[in-house]
Amino acid sequence: MPLWVGGSAKQAIERTARWGTGWQAGIASAGNVGPVVRAIKARAAELGRSIDEDHFGAGFGFRFGSPDEPIMRRYIDGFTRSTGQPPDAFTAVGGVEEIMALLRGFQSAGAHKFILRPIASGADEVMGQTRRLIEEVLPEVAALN
Repeated sequence: MPLWVGGSAKQAIERTARWGTGWQAGIASAGNVGPVVRAIKARAAELGRSIDEDHFGAGFGFRFGSPDEPIMRRYIDGFTRSTGQPPDAFTAVGGVEEIMALLRGFQSAGAHKFILRPIASGADEVMGQTRRLIEEVLPEVAALN
């Protein structure tokens, strides 16, 4: 049974290296993901284990649109209030270029699986954002593979 572990604390790194078959970042920037991936790989090697290269993941919110939209202003305010940091390194807003730039950053840091969360209001908008992701971003992702 696959066991993906999350977290970036020393204990989470140990659990992943010792028992995990993969790792999923929580709210983390690409800059924070890289050191955790490297630490997990190093500790797993010390334990005589390895985790498949493509079993490290990250996630972020995305929106085809503008940061000036009311939904984005609410998202930015809520994210900043709950995390104490602006969402720039954790969110892609704009179009394909912005989403791909964040994906590439995480990929360079060692993440190869992604959970992308549409920032939207209501089911219709969630579906619209998701359709655009499928139609516009997935072909670009396929080109990376």
